[in-house]
Amino acid sequence: MFWDSSPGELRDGTAQPTRRKVVQYINYQDDGDYTDGHGTHVVGSILGNRSTDGTVANEDGGVLAGMAKDAKVSFFDLGAGTNCCSVPNNDSLFDGYSDVDAKFHSASWGNTQSSYSSFSAMFDEFAYAKDDFLPIIAAGNSGTGANTVGSPATAKNILSVGAGETSGRDLYATSGGMDYLAYFSSRGPTDDGRMKPDIVAPGHAILSAGARPSTTGECEGPSSSFPSVGGSSSYGVKYMSGTCKYNIRGVP
Repeated sequence: MFWDSSPGELRDGTAQPTRRKVVQYINYQDDGDYTDGHGTHVVGSILGNRSTDGTVANEDGGVLAGMAKDAKVSFFDLGAGTNCCSVPNNDSLFDGYSDVDAKFHSASWGNTQSSYSSFSAMFDEFAYAKDDFLPIIAAGNSGTGANTVGSPATAKNILSVGAGETSGRDLYATSGGMDYLAYFSSRGPTDDGRMKPDIVAPGHAILSAGARPSTTGECEGPSSSFPSVGGSSSYGVKYMSGTCKYNIRGVP
């Protein structure tokens, strides 16, 4: 999904715009993911695109390509191993905007509180100042009741996203299909009465990149090797569900 076989990869925040997929890795906490890690799966769903030799910029034929498969990523690592997350309360979170001209920000983390927090304000202030920049933030996984959407998805100048069901191979027997909200998806309104989330997209049983920290190479495998829903695979793919969001520690 992200493999780049060319030498010279840096994981210290240096901008490398010619890399195949990961053009910047900001190691705020550490510089890697764990097996079947959250960050790898989310980014794979957004822009993963397989390469059989790690050199082709945009290789067609992968079944599990992300929705924006030709895009690249500046990644800000918030997690220390399996512990998530520690977030800076300043503009350094948006370094990709100035360093590699990133225009979209995916925030798959947050809190269970529906209040307008200092992190909500941080996103709003940056998006207001940079009107060509769109933060896309997970609504949360705290359904099924009302008023469960969490900060910073409570911000105003952002797009907050809830999780819907999927269809076809990815559909659980108890799921209703794409017209239905996933049971875990957080609901609005916010504490101050605003409607959130802004939009809902498939988020239940999504098959995407499964991190394999010690493995290199193309690891999507043939479609015949894909696991059943909830199952595992010897290849680097994994089913996961979520809006997606991890709770962060110490949200103001």
